[in-house]
Amino acid sequence: MQYKNKYHEKKKSTIYSKVSSLKATPIQLPLLIDYYPNLKVLEITNQKSNLGARDINLLNKAFTSRYGLQHLRTLDLSFNGIKSEGCIAMFHAIQDDDTNLLQLRSLNICNNSIKDEGCIVIANTFIKSTACMKRLTYLNLREN
Repeated sequence: MQYKNKYHEKKKSTIYSKVSSLKATPIQLPLLIDYYPNLKVLEITNQKSNLGARDINLLNKAFTSRYGLQHLRTLDLSFNGIKSEGCIAMFHAIQDDDTNLLQLRSLNICNNSIKDEGCIVIANTFIKSTACMKRLTYLNLREN
């Protein structure tokens, strides 16, 4: 019985490691870290409601997790109703030296509810020139 479980786990991890692009809800983030180590494109969709503090905390945990999202190049958080408070919390996590988003090239946070104070934090993140922001080549803040 143990042999079958080990075989199943190995087969499952092999299948998941080949996935490079995924759509997910915030609640699925802990699973993403475990099962998709080579994820390069992540689109977070939250169709039922806006991304709240709990969802942003899940994102931040994924950003700073020891094993997750190291290969992420594109993060799409558009149309999620992210407010300035959530944006500020998220970019403070990105500024942290422990972030895994060192390969991030594209960040789409358009069509949310980010106001001036959120945009100021985003600008300060670029000014501080954190390791994550050095490689970012596309940032979409339209319609906020």
